[in-house]
Amino acid sequence: MTTIFPRNTRHSLAYYEGVLRILLNGITSRQRQAAIADALNQSGIPASTGAPWTPESVKSVLKRLRARSGPHWNAILELCFDGKMTPAQCKPLLQTM
Repeated sequence: MTTIFPRNTRHSLAYYEGVLRILLNGITSRQRQAAIADALNQSGIPASTGAPWTPESVKSVLKRLRARSGPHWNAILELCFDGKMTPAQCKPLLQTM
């Protein structure tokens, strides 16, 4: 996967799509936040600050997703309703939030 730098593409749908796909995999396989952070770091996608992911940063994103706010939630809506993710991919994200 190509490394995506959020400082340069902070509002890039590609950045959020990459994060969301890894979060989705972690959520559906019931991984701990530390394992999700490791997967994000291994993918080459840094946290929005440009720093490596930590369990705390994963927790923060999941909290904002559950509150249905923030750029990650907006990206889910855009990816799901524009057809870039299949209904089967969207359903777990929307149901667990």
